[in-house]
Amino acid sequence: MKKTALSLAVASSLFSLGAAAEATGVNTQVDDVIVVTASRTTQEKFDVLASVDVFDRADIERIQPESVADLLSRVAGISTTVSGGRANQTSLFVRGGNSDHLLILVNGVRVGSATLGTKDLSAIALNLIDRVEIVKGPRAALWGADAIGGVIQIFTRQLGHGEAQIGATLGHDNFQQAYATVGLGNESHNYTLTVSSERANGFDVQPGSETDADGYNHRGISLAGGSKLSETYQLNISGQFETGNTQFDSSFGGNESDHNNHSLLFNNQFSLENGQLDINYANSRDNGETFGNNATPTLFETKREQINALTQLAVSQDTELLLGVDFLSERVNSTTEFQESTRETYAAFATGRHQLGKVKLEASVRHDEIVDIDSETTFNLSAGYQLSQQWLVALNHGTAFKAPSFNELYFPLQFGFIGNPNLVSEHARNTELLTRYNSQNYSVEVTLYNTDFTNLIGSGSTADGTSTTVNINEVEIQGIELTAEAQLFGADHRLTLSHVDAQDQSNQQQLTNRPYFTANYAINFSFDRLNLGADIQHKGGNASGFFRTDLSAYTLFNLTASYQVNDDLRVNAKVSNLGDKNYQSNANFNSDGRGFRLGVDYRF
Repeated sequence: MKKTALSLAVASSLFSLGAAAEATGVNTQVDDVIVVTASRTTQEKFDVLASVDVFDRADIERIQPESVADLLSRVAGISTTVSGGRANQTSLFVRGGNSDHLLILVNGVRVGSATLGTKDLSAIALNLIDRVEIVKGPRAALWGADAIGGVIQIFTRQLGHGEAQIGATLGHDNFQQAYATVGLGNESHNYTLTVSSERANGFDVQPGSETDADGYNHRGISLAGGSKLSETYQLNISGQFETGNTQFDSSFGGNESDHNNHSLLFNNQFSLENGQLDINYANSRDNGETFGNNATPTLFETKREQINALTQLAVSQDTELLLGVDFLSERVNSTTEFQESTRETYAAFATGRHQLGKVKLEASVRHDEIVDIDSETTFNLSAGYQLSQQWLVALNHGTAFKAPSFNELYFPLQFGFIGNPNLVSEHARNTELLTRYNSQNYSVEVTLYNTDFTNLIGSGSTADGTSTTVNINEVEIQGIELTAEAQLFGADHRLTLSHVDAQDQSNQQQLTNRPYFTANYAINFSFDRLNLGADIQHKGGNASGFFRTDLSAYTLFNLTASYQVNDDLRVNAKVSNLGDKNYQSNANFNSDGRGFRLGVDYRF
């Protein structure tokens, strides 16, 4: 689908808080892909001195994942756990870090719960997504708190004006999904509106409880685009709203939850003689209310306001400078009365990039002042050497931190637990070596890394024996990742392998939910109008949950097919968990058995 010039400009413009580039086909060379999350400026993927993965709309339509977590489970170094089905609580563990050591952005806007410190990706509908960028390794020197294991940025749909697409899918467990997206405006004003609805009866997500189907219904809407108001000024706007209900099993508290989330961004972009200035305002809300099961309803709501200014300057043909300031205000509203419910963060950062022949150099430094907690200074140093047009080797060293969540700091005395306002931030120091090869038909990326964590927050007790949180844990993580893509024997192949050794230094035990080994292999055949695909997902055995329940390794097989009836109409089909494997990704929670889906997409 061809995009207009303005839609492409909008898609590549929001570099200060994130931007999308033009969607690329599955056979595009790696160095043709443009990414922004790694450096907050546009770069060709091959030139980025960090491990980066990108899934565009074409990838999503080909893979037909069932959720954002299902899509991300195909990335080397990412382990996922799901407390039941597609709509239940999902956690990501990147390079052995905790689930809250990951920064999630939607169109450049920080999202997630300030009480839990994580974002539940199950609430985001895949039909709203145009592109996902995954940057692994510390990026706190650019993005601030939480960017320890990496940064995941989701961009919503972008079409040219006059373009549109609709679709519907049916599947097992009475799965029903429908969406519509349309490009609005003209050559000067281009916006994309997308709406999505999804529901399913679900399955019994927790063994041992009363057998029942735990279903869900989710709805979402997004608007993204921009207006070119003069030769030097463009206003870009993006907004997203999600609402829905999810059922689950619980013998303690409610057994249903409602969510109402939104994010909104206004990007003012000014063209300068030798660069660009962006001034941004954003706000977001993550709202979750649990009820039912004869329990008292509980509400946890996070509201954020963000103001950002960023200047990108081309000092010379080989040197670029990035200067920025960030302001973040967080407020918690809850039926639980926290000791403190607001905090603010002020930050300034600078990044310099320089190319000296075949040598690529990059340095970033950032200072964060977190009111009532602490100040943090982080840095990242990178050096790369391009051996040839196909080979790049890079060495990275950086630091990162994660500020304690409101629950960890200020939770009032309830259920024998109380927060600890004396906590300090968790810290990480990372060193990694990356090797990247890219040619017309092959690409390979191998990364070795070592991360040391200090002041990790764990369980402790007060003088009177009440459970609380304390900075006690030290962890060392070593790992290796491989991602390889190839066009061989008339098919596209993708292989990812990862080994993670995440040792708690106090007891020399592997951290929970971190399998030593994971692997994914996908193959895709194209025959004129017919596309056939298969993928194998393997997750090694690991300990899970508070009691370190041993979970067995498992391997899942999935099949996909799509047929292009004509230039506008496509039929899609998928069989997931072909072998009907009985497995658990999270202790004490069931996973779905064999499933199927059949859908149609129409473009006009």
